Amino acid sequence: MTFTKNEDELEKNFPDDIKVKHPEVQPVFRFCKDKELYIDNKVSQTEKEEMIKDMLIFFDIENVKKIIPCFSSRFKQKAEADEAAEAIRCNEAAKAAEVARIVEVNRAAKAAADQRLAEAVKQAREAETAKFIKAAADAKAAVEIAETHRVAEVAKAAAAAAAATIAEEARAAEAARAATAIQDAADAVKIAEDARAAEAERADKAIQDAAKAAEDARAAEAALQERLRQTEAAYAAYQKKIEEKSCSIM
Repeated sequence: MTFTKNEDELEKNFPDDIKVKHPEVQPVFRFCKDKELYIDNKVSQTEKEEMIKDMLIFFDIENVKKIIPCFSSRFKQKAEADEAAEAIRCNEAAKAAEVARIVEVNRAAKAAADQRLAEAVKQAREAETAKFIKAAADAKAAVEIAETHRVAEVAKAAAAAAAATIAEEARAAEAARAATAIQDAADAVKIAEDARAAEAERADKAIQDAAKAAEDARAAEAALQERLRQTEAAYAAYQKKIEEKSCSIM
C-alpha cells in the first residue's frame, strides 16, 4: 500500500476479493481502515509539501492516541538499511566499472604494442632487403668496372706489341689492380653481409623484446581478469546475502 501510486494500482494490487484469497491480510485492512493517505503527483510542489505536512500531523495525532504508535519506526530503519545497501551496491558497481576500465586500457595498450611490433618487424625486413639489394648492386658494379679496366688494358697491351715488356708489366699491374678491386668488392660484400647479420640479430632481439612485452601484457590482463572474476563473485555473494537479509526482514 505504501508504494501504490493511484486508484488503478490500488485495485490491481488489492482487488475486492483479496480478503477471500488471502485471509492473512484481513488484520492489516482492519488496522488501516480509514487511514489511507495519498499524494497527488499532478499538483504543484507546494501542494505536495502541504500534503506531506498533513500526513506527518496525522501520524503525530494517531501516535498520541495509542500507547504503541500506529506507525512504527521499523519502516524508517528499513529505508535506511535499503539506502546503505544501495550505497554498497553503487560502490561495488563503481569498483567493477574501474576494473573494466583498467582491463580496457590494458587491452588497448596490448593492441597498440602488437601494432608497434608489426610495424617494427615490417620496417626491419624492408631495411634489410634494401641493404642487401644495394650491397649486391655495388658489388656487381665494382666487378663490371674492374672487368672493363682489365679489357681495356688487354687491348692496350695487344696494340703495343712493340713494347712487350712494358705492356706485360702494365697488364700485370692492371691485373693486380683488378684483383685488388675484386678483393675490395668481396670485402664490401662481406661487410654488407656482416651488417645484414648484425641488423638481423638486432631485429630478432627487438622481436623477442616485443614478444616478451606482449606476454607480460597478456599476463597482466589475465591477472586483472582473475581479480575481476573474484570481484564479481564477491559481489554476487554479497548480493545474495543482501537478498537473503531483505527476505528475512520482510
